[in-house]
Amino acid sequence: MTGRTLNAVYSYLGEHLERQANRAAHRLGLGPNILAARIRDYFARGEQRESFLDELRSPYSSSIVLELEKDCKALIKYALPNESATTQIQAFKSIIMLTTRFPGLRSYFIRSKYIRRVENCEEKIATLWDRPDVPLDTREWSFWRQFSALSLSNGDISAMVEQCSIRELTCSCPTIGAVSVVEQLLVAYDSEGPSKFSGALSIRYLGGILELPSFWHNAGDANDYIVGKLCAKLLLILQDLGLEKRDVDEAPCDYLGVDCLADNSLVGIFGLAGGIQCENDIANKTWYANLCQVVRLLRQPLVEDRLPDSWKRVFSAEFLNLIPLVYEPVEVDIV
Repeated sequence: MTGRTLNAVYSYLGEHLERQANRAAHRLGLGPNILAARIRDYFARGEQRESFLDELRSPYSSSIVLELEKDCKALIKYALPNESATTQIQAFKSIIMLTTRFPGLRSYFIRSKYIRRVENCEEKIATLWDRPDVPLDTREWSFWRQFSALSLSNGDISAMVEQCSIRELTCSCPTIGAVSVVEQLLVAYDSEGPSKFSGALSIRYLGGILELPSFWHNAGDANDYIVGKLCAKLLLILQDLGLEKRDVDEAPCDYLGVDCLADNSLVGIFGLAGGIQCENDIANKTWYANLCQVVRLLRQPLVEDRLPDSWKRVFSAEFLNLIPLVYEPVEVDIV
């Protein structure tokens, strides 16, 4: 048996055993995905979530917050190299989702003794995840390894978000001369940050803020202005993804973050549209034309696999009523 054949056999056996171990962990209520779901459940929804996020910033820790911190530290362990590469990737994705969806939660993750052993910067944290072996899918593992390290590091984007109260995060009309956090994150997406993942991190934080109802409760011209910028940026992001193209050898991409941003934007904008009495008034909104283009892109067939939540949203009865389907002629070669 050749060396190449032996390597293939070992790889197959490793994958098989790993799948069995993951299934067993799931049945026992273990593993990064189960733990991440438990952490997510602490935050409920709507105004309750906002209240709990404010509580995280309090110097006084309740028993619930202490339990939350314990779970955050436990999740960090699943990112360590003694776990399988698949388990690590699950942990990486969970860490990114939780630290950005719930602003302020990052501080509980970095209290882990493993994180405190190194300098809090992207590169040093990433070395904690390094494996002695080479993962089967090196590109995917490397992508999420680096992104998760950035989400835990003391960077400018995290500092911008965490220094604000929840009220300030969701305010579209700050003090005179100031720029809202949402606007700053939109700018940060286009800026060349210290990391190649800075833009992706901005998208993640935006998605988390737009999930908070207080942002959409802000009425008036200021909010219309922000929503207009949001729709324009979302359109550019979707265009950059090339959603109308089928790419067989696709490089890793944070579709999860874009899906979260797009879906939360659609939910909020639909709420705004629901408060507008006349259809003509909706069409006259500065953001309506870009919104129509966003919806058109999200209704492309290939979007279902990449951005599933947004794809379902634009085909919901509510959105079909707001922006009806437009059938475009397609040229077909007749043989």
